[in-house]
Amino acid sequence: MTKTAPTNIDGSKIRSWIFDPSTPGYAFLTLEEVLAAFDTTSRTLLDWRSSGFPQPISIPGNRVYNVEAIREFLKEKQRESVRSTRAALK
Repeated sequence: MTKTAPTNIDGSKIRSWIFDPSTPGYAFLTLEEVLAAFDTTSRTLLDWRSSGFPQPISIPGNRVYNVEAIREFLKEKQRESVRSTRAALK
């Protein structure tokens, strides 16, 4: 069964929190929070992992995602996009 983003978690607030420089890089998000932040399903998240999305970290009672690892993944995707756009314009 594929999990979907829960409707009671505000994904836009979580996205703001991820990109807020005052949010410490050692902070963590639950699976449900990641799904809500990116408005996606657990199946899509599994597909993203094959392209470098961070693996969850197991802690007692939960699996969580490191905020800094998510930031790095998004930065790399942005760099890839810029490189491919520049290459297409040449």
